[in-house]
Amino acid sequence: MIDNQMVKMPNSVFYAHEFSSIYLIDKIYQNANLAIISKNNQYNNADFSFKKNHRIFIIRLTLCQKEYHNPCFTNIHKITNLNSRREFLSASSHPRKAERKNVRSIVQLMGANYNDNVICQNISIHGCMVLINTVLNPHTLVNLRFYGKKTGGDGHDLYDMLTGKIKWYRRTGRNKGVIGVEFTNPANENHGIIQILDPGRFVKEVKRLHSKSNSVMGSYVKCYVCGHKEVHQWKLRAKSMLSATNIFGIPVYTEPLVNKDFCDFNMLRVTVCPSCFFASGRPDYFQKTLEDTCPFDSGTFYKQWMSTLEDRKKIAGRHKDALFSDTRGAEQALAAYDLAIASHSLMVELTGSYEESRNIIMLGMLQAEIYMSTGDRKSAENNLSKALTTLEKIFGHLEGEAIIRAALLLCLIYLYFKNMKEFGSYMSFLFNYDQDGKVDPNSSEGKVLKQCKDTLNKSYEYRDELNKDKLSNFHFDF
Repeated sequence: MIDNQMVKMPNSVFYAHEFSSIYLIDKIYQNANLAIISKNNQYNNADFSFKKNHRIFIIRLTLCQKEYHNPCFTNIHKITNLNSRREFLSASSHPRKAERKNVRSIVQLMGANYNDNVICQNISIHGCMVLINTVLNPHTLVNLRFYGKKTGGDGHDLYDMLTGKIKWYRRTGRNKGVIGVEFTNPANENHGIIQILDPGRFVKEVKRLHSKSNSVMGSYVKCYVCGHKEVHQWKLRAKSMLSATNIFGIPVYTEPLVNKDFCDFNMLRVTVCPSCFFASGRPDYFQKTLEDTCPFDSGTFYKQWMSTLEDRKKIAGRHKDALFSDTRGAEQALAAYDLAIASHSLMVELTGSYEESRNIIMLGMLQAEIYMSTGDRKSAENNLSKALTTLEKIFGHLEGEAIIRAALLLCLIYLYFKNMKEFGSYMSFLFNYDQDGKVDPNSSEGKVLKQCKDTLNKSYEYRDELNKDKLSNFHFDF
């Protein structure tokens, strides 16, 4: 049976991925051009869409194996002015069209034997349609890179690469066609699609902050403290650098992948506001999209922070624009970490937050790695001592994953300073953490506990080598 009521759809049609009852239509009308948009297996119902006079309608059918010859289908045939079966199959073969927008963009499309700039349309975070000047086989993988405008408005640069699978191909002319591509993973802001679909969502887009390194991408973000809207924030591109960790678990960037520029991202990790010099190593402490909310009390913080603005201006003035660019050297990076530590220290002073204390410890450990790489061992070890003091102070207030990670870091720093008594104390704490077996080994806390125990066991095995007298830096090949 068919519902008498027809529903007008304003702009879009919602397609389902599975349409097992399509053969009921196809069996009777080989030229079917109906698009199934939903199917209820329990009641054997299906919704179909069709176009009439540029309007999209929905009809609900009750599909029954014994009634496939029902005259209802004749009525549908007359209403829809059906075209070809190929068009039907191509129109209904791609899932998640609900989120698509009728926008076009230039995209670099790369296949096994194909590399060209083409037009992309019907874009969503899950897939798109691409107009091509060749023949590409369905079910093969392709790579796409969307273009973004450079700062200044002239020219373009490329977002990160997306991998997708060709779901269908339709020929439109001689050596011309259209392919439907489904991304292997949903796109995010690194890929440029979100900026194309909703440019007003971002604080300052569509113009992108261009990096001189092809391993780094930049974004304009807004300072939660003073409201400055052109803060430069840098992010390491996926699959651009090989990384390892030092003896304290701090990331170290070793070499670039093929066709990528080398980037020690620890130099760029801290974002600094050029107006009030608020700084943080946490990207979420700056506003990137209009939906983002401030994770701290910016009003109270602003009053205290601005009272010492002149002191920070002197620090920033010595480094000029290099402090905010992607060409930071060690000197500018160390200054950025100083500003970030000062920012989070004020938060601790205002709120007493243990989480902010942990942020300070992480910033100090990252800064210590940079100090050591420049040969300033004294400053690096001074940062380690500060981390010990802060960790000891907050240790009893932590719990779960936080206290497990804190115990490991305390062990590793005490081992470096050859304080085996304190090392043994925190090692004992870590290995006796779950004596009653209440922590689920498959939970996040259980996995962190196992990982930290494994790291500590390995460090203990090489305890005679992992100390300040034997190491020339914070690196050791286990």
